Amino acid sequence: MGGWKFRAYRPPGFAEAVEKYFNETDKSLWTIPGLCIALDITTTTFHRYEKEPGMDVICQAARDRVNNKRELLLENGGKEANGTGIVFLLKNSGYTDTQVQQVKSEVKMEAKAQVTTIEEYLSADDCDDLVA
Repeated sequence: MGGWKFRAYRPPGFAEAVEKYFNETDKSLWTIPGLCIALDITTTTFHRYEKEPGMDVICQAARDRVNNKRELLLENGGKEANGTGIVFLLKNSGYTDTQVQQVKSEVKMEAKAQVTTIEEYLSADDCDDLVA
């Protein structure tokens, strides 16, 4: 026996059902959970499909369409746009905020070496009261 061989599972009509969702659903309502409801699958199943050869391309294309809608809302606004909500959704889709901070610091130290003998120290004007 050669052992079990993995075969990618592709439900019949999956790509067509995904396309039907995008064609028949208002663009402002596109979401991955909404797509899953229309396909009668769970989001867990969708995430599993994203990792399967053959299914990954269909799922990534669907995710790209949803993310594109979010980006357009973020850029163009519109009555249905909620900036905070869109930023939150983008972050959950893998986008990140980056803040670049540049800190420039310069420290200059100058050392002056003084060699003082005991005789020089005792003969200094400011030490007259110490000398008896």
